[in-house]
Amino acid sequence: MVIDIKIPQSWDDLTESQLRQIALNLEQFREMPESFQKSAKGINRLYAKIIKTLLSKNNFIKRYFAFRQIPPANYLDHLNFVLLQNNRQKFPSAFYIAAKKYVGPSPRLQNLTIKEFSFADAMYYQYKKTQNIHFLNLLCATLYRPVDKLDTSGIDKRKPFNKITTQQAAPKISRLLHSKKLAILYAYEGSRNYIVSLYPSIFPKSETTQEEAYTPFGKLLHYKIGFDPYKIKDTEMLNLHDFFSIYENELKELQNQK
Repeated sequence: MVIDIKIPQSWDDLTESQLRQIALNLEQFREMPESFQKSAKGINRLYAKIIKTLLSKNNFIKRYFAFRQIPPANYLDHLNFVLLQNNRQKFPSAFYIAAKKYVGPSPRLQNLTIKEFSFADAMYYQYKKTQNIHFLNLLCATLYRPVDKLDTSGIDKRKPFNKITTQQAAPKISRLLHSKKLAILYAYEGSRNYIVSLYPSIFPKSETTQEEAYTPFGKLLHYKIGFDPYKIKDTEMLNLHDFFSIYENELKELQNQK
């Protein structure tokens, strides 16, 4: 008997519920002692949880037979994309807090301004570095904002980014389920990885680790405008990708002149 099994093949194939569960599994695993993370028991337990999540959109009978027919030795064949670089580009759905709707950004952060990205990236980096939930709340509050009823452009449904209102919104965002916040984090990280790959001159890899050498984007921005305070406001309101495209080409031309 042939059973048609649905199983995601990429990060963007994951449903939001699958993304939330896998993000939670991965983060919980990383909090375990290093000895457990390196043990066969720990790895197999993580892989089994991920496989169950990947199969979750099938009915019970299909899940039962599929899980029994996939030996632990073959788990990696089906979940390898989860262990490779995160390239999730679709963000979780909007949500309501106190009857107010909060909307997220476009895929690949297409509708972010330089100002918003600069703050979001700082919060992302601080959370990854410290695991302080305050920074995760601020990242989510930056990306998900109330609907702007006055906007007619159709480019961005969210109210304009403002650092003060974002900080005020963070306590409300803290009410979200942790798995929802982690899903937002993973979508941001995947979109960020896409941006880093698209603009390698702006985000060069470290010569020692071959990973991106992190530099606070605020520093890059001030360098680009020659530390001119009169240019900062106009530059911050530019679209993220419009600005990066021009800056990337300028850096490439400078490299070619060397």
